[in-house]
Amino acid sequence: MTNRFEGRRIAVTGAAGGIGRAICESLAGQGAQVHGLDLTGLDALTG
Repeated sequence: MTNRFEGRRIAVTGAAGGIGRAICESLAGQGAQVHGLDLTGLDALTG
């Protein structure tokens, strides 16, 4: 992937699962510093 978002900070809501999580992973892979937000908490992001 390219570093299309290198040096950018991006907040993603609904980041604990599904589409939100996939978006976080994709943006991070493209160089973004991603801040994932979700009501379910951090446990959903790690497992």
